[in-house]
Amino acid sequence: MKIKIDYTDGTNRQEALGSISGVAAFEVYRFPAGYNQLQIGSFDGSKSVFSYTIWLEDQVGNVISELRTYVVNENDELTRNFIYQNSLGGWSSVTTFGNAEAKIKVSKDQLSRKLPVGFKYSDRQRVTTDVSGLISEKVYIGYLTNEERKHLVDFSISEQVYEVTAAGYLPVNVRFDYVLKDTFHRLQDVYMTVEFEEVRNYTPEL
Repeated sequence: MKIKIDYTDGTNRQEALGSISGVAAFEVYRFPAGYNQLQIGSFDGSKSVFSYTIWLEDQVGNVISELRTYVVNENDELTRNFIYQNSLGGWSSVTTFGNAEAKIKVSKDQLSRKLPVGFKYSDRQRVTTDVSGLISEKVYIGYLTNEERKHLVDFSISEQVYEVTAAGYLPVNVRFDYVLKDTFHRLQDVYMTVEFEEVRNYTPEL
């Protein structure tokens, strides 16, 4: 496994991250690709990393995989990271950018009762038996070309999607549709709606 690191000062470097032997056909391998997992900052602590590219080579140096490039984004406040199980059984990721539009949809089950004569002003004619809220956010993936939009098909049909948070992996439901391909290869802003688990008796964190 090889890596090429591009720094903000315009310089770069390549390193070998490791190797495996005894590889068999039709087997699926998973490799870490995160900044901290690969300890990218340890290669040269005096420089700031702009992006890094990883790929696989065979024993004679031929590239045998696609090249994956990751741009280091230091503005964590306005980005959200999601992981999902892809069609090969492995895990892939999607990052959204910018402000998100959040809303909550409240559902209630209520009973209406007939109050006796002389009821108190504070008595309720309608009694709530169950109440829940579904919190959702509208987030933007970015401007994607036709080729880039194809990779979202796997994401859109995945049965397991999680948002990566500081506390752990939060299960979410993703709903979105978008133009998969157009004749003029236009750039299109792609957004999706992320639905979180239903909440009951919710107390905001202080």
